[in-house]
Amino acid sequence: MSISVDGTFDFDEQPDEPSRFAALTEEEISAVAEIEGLGFTLYSVIDDFLVFTKNNGERAYKGIHRREAAEVAKSLKDGTDEHEHARGIVRPTDNYVELSVREARRGGWPIGINKWRWEQSQTTCGHAFEPSEDERSFHVSGPDETTCIELSRASPIANFLLADSFTARTATRIQRMYTIKILFSEDRSKIELAQEATDITDRLFFELDAAHGVQLVVTPRERHRVTIPRTHTRDKGMRVRFPKMRLPREVSALFSFAGEAADNPPFMFLSYYQVLEYHLPLAARKEGLKAIRRELQSLNFDEKDDSSILRLLNCTERNKNTSEEDQMKTLVTECVRGDILREFFDNQSHGGHFARKGPISGVPSINVSSSSEKLEVQVAKRVYALRNRIVHAKDNPRYAEMPVLLPRSKEAGLLAPDIHLARLLAIEVVVDSQG
Repeated sequence: MSISVDGTFDFDEQPDEPSRFAALTEEEISAVAEIEGLGFTLYSVIDDFLVFTKNNGERAYKGIHRREAAEVAKSLKDGTDEHEHARGIVRPTDNYVELSVREARRGGWPIGINKWRWEQSQTTCGHAFEPSEDERSFHVSGPDETTCIELSRASPIANFLLADSFTARTATRIQRMYTIKILFSEDRSKIELAQEATDITDRLFFELDAAHGVQLVVTPRERHRVTIPRTHTRDKGMRVRFPKMRLPREVSALFSFAGEAADNPPFMFLSYYQVLEYHLPLAARKEGLKAIRRELQSLNFDEKDDSSILRLLNCTERNKNTSEEDQMKTLVTECVRGDILREFFDNQSHGGHFARKGPISGVPSINVSSSSEKLEVQVAKRVYALRNRIVHAKDNPRYAEMPVLLPRSKEAGLLAPDIHLARLLAIEVVVDSQG
């Protein structure tokens, strides 16, 4: 394996693993030709396995048994698309969706569902189903048997598209993963298939968890990990000092937990937000104290005058009724240095993330050049709105236009710039609180 000038991977002309090019039958040669015509290249034949690579330069090998070559070729030719968000496939021609599944408590995939035994339901839907000998599979139908769900080993086409290996030899040894298969009897579009399959799978997993404590999850197509940019490079070294800052344990624990939640972007954002939330009463007090001082310093203030005292009382009443969003505006305005905030948005690596057409919907955009609204206020409004999208899942018309941001959604995988912003705000607020 070598890397070309443009950064893509060039597979060597000769496989770097021992291989034996067995004689292929005419049917197998025809199947290989069809597969190669659909974006793959036969790399080698090892034992009874055909090992392919994708033509896009990915450093991955895909193995299938020779006897499955014709079936894989037909599935590719008929139209099999990879699922947009999950490790899975969608086949509109067969009204069929297949999703890789794993136990939530086990990190890797593919896995064996090696603890659970399922009672087999009697169905007359007509789908071919052969339960595994160890009872690790099931096939159940809906009330009218127009939709069925099956848990079993992956089909040849799913295993071919979803199971990647970094060496040709191990591509022949990958254990066939378990997948959830959703079979529909009525025609649906690709989008409808994916949406309805997700809905049915979510409901199934909820019932398995609630009734039996069995926690299964669909494997996401990509697991996004948010990395925190380092402010010091290794060659410069890092200056270590005895800690001068004093902060409550709740704050330090929440800030540290964000790093542990790097593979769950919404949780990571919420951890930094909770650091800000801890300091919201401080912001409310600051606003109230400023208002009281203004009244006390007024030339018209008279401690013997009831109207003057009432104005002081009004200051405290307004402080009590301040909304959390307004408190957040005060916190950011009072505790975050404006030049540091502008320096953050001058960083071109964010691209158009914070712009009006950015990838996160339902939150205000940020315009650094705006003359109608201060940058600090824009930032506070966005951070608060994003927090609401993550924590609010109420069946309430008020939130109809602001759907909950789910942990493994496409948007969740794009949260990194907002997380970096929340982290910056948290640090600034903690430092400001030292005074």
